[in-house]
Amino acid sequence: MTDNDQGRRQETELTTNIGDGRALRVCDLCGGVDDHPRHVLSGNVANIFPIPSGAMARRVMANAAHLPEAEQDRLLAELVDTASSDRHLDCCAAAGCPTNTCGLQVVDAPGTGAAMLEHLTSIKDRFADRPDVVKAV
Repeated sequence: MTDNDQGRRQETELTTNIGDGRALRVCDLCGGVDDHPRHVLSGNVANIFPIPSGAMARRVMANAAHLPEAEQDRLLAELVDTASSDRHLDCCAAAGCPTNTCGLQVVDAPGTGAAMLEHLTSIKDRFADRPDVVKAV
């Protein structure tokens, strides 16, 4: 998988954040820095996910350049944490979601960011019968 796989959004300019106290996070697939909905995959050991390339680190830092240095440091540490992977839902679906959940969640979504969040909160629970899908409270 490369940093420029087709189907992924390329974060080259500032995106509109949702706000309301949502934390800024990195998308490990496109390098975007925003507060948009994510699929968070975690492992129980370091290096379960690939080490990000130099190009990805530069993309994240370019997207975080407008933020305070402490926030940039936190985002970079998040990026290089290979025990987890945070992905925009649409990026994860385009890359082939390993749990086969993102495609169902983003189908018919009118966009990303606030539009994606509105879509997610308005759909019927497509995973009501899946005990393996952990839901945030």
